[in-house]
Amino acid sequence: MKITLSQQISLEDFRKGFVNIYKYFDSAVIPHKGDLITDSLYKDPDEHEVVEVVINYQNNECLVILEMIKLESNDSKDLKKFVDLAELHGWECPIKDVL
Repeated sequence: MKITLSQQISLEDFRKGFVNIYKYFDSAVIPHKGDLITDSLYKDPDEHEVVEVVINYQNNECLVILEMIKLESNDSKDLKKFVDLAELHGWECPIKDVL
């Protein structure tokens, strides 16, 4: 099944900036709400909880939404740095050029 991990990254004040990042892969294992996902992007904590799973059996796809990461900053440059780091770990951000 095609798995899409989705995670929202936000500044401390959500109204000042946020983005969604995505990571894609194929897996026979479908995560469930409450599962913990590890990734090379994560340091502390090194795993993040699955908060929602949407399965499209017709298209053999699964969207896995992870808990939001809130940065301890309201500087949009820090949000861009996080997205740049995420991309080094195989994540994508469709609106990166807007940051």
